[in-house]
Amino acid sequence: MAPAELAGLRRRLRSPEPLTGALLSLPEPGLATILGSSGFDYVVVDAEHGPFTLSTLRAVAEALAATPAHAIVRVAANDPTVIKQTLELGVDGIQVPGVGSAAEAADAVRAIRYAPEGERGIGVGRSTRYGLDLPGYLHEANARTAALVMIEDAAGVDAAADIAATPGLDAMIVGPLDLSAALGVLGEPQHPRVEDAIERVVRAGRAADVPVGLGGPASELGRLVEQGSHVTLIFFDALDIAAAAREAVATARASLPADPTGSA
Repeated sequence: MAPAELAGLRRRLRSPEPLTGALLSLPEPGLATILGSSGFDYVVVDAEHGPFTLSTLRAVAEALAATPAHAIVRVAANDPTVIKQTLELGVDGIQVPGVGSAAEAADAVRAIRYAPEGERGIGVGRSTRYGLDLPGYLHEANARTAALVMIEDAAGVDAAADIAATPGLDAMIVGPLDLSAALGVLGEPQHPRVEDAIERVVRAGRAADVPVGLGGPASELGRLVEQGSHVTLIFFDALDIAAAAREAVATARASLPADPTGSA
């Protein structure tokens, strides 16, 4: 498919403008609404690690649909059934974890796309407004629904160039923490081994004109974009909400007088 035919999230991923996003790991539609309305270009729903069911995923997808942000679901596995059920919820993209070869990347793309580009089964879920929009959706979904894969181990790094060459792939997302574990430096995502591996993925993406995604604190967005990130996670719900809560408590306590009772 020519780039000019792409639409929705797939077109945004190919635009020169870097995209910023938030991770939603808590199955709370209200939080999804907040994140989706806060100016992020996309929200990644973490159904790999988060305690999501199809019902809670649907509630979050419905909440995000009412916001300007694109909804991407990080599925639990590179499984066509899991991917199919998630797509029926009407999300904008699927992010597949732990992809370590071009064959696995091709499997993911096939599961995400209808024929002739893939093998996605046809259903009448929320994606088609339960069948009301079925003909139109079938003809538009391939152009709009993004396929993203995660590179999280040494095999994926070694195969990055082949993965990037996968037809129909829209982005490669680096999982730095899992990558640190795979490279023997658990919990050290800024270790030189990890940085070197990320650079290899970035080079492979640039060579194939496939966007690469990294993640980190919002204050480091400029560095991450300079490093080669086009799809950057800058907000992690549980971590950043907890940090904001701790900061609020510390700020409140610091504002109190040294002797809050007023006694001499």
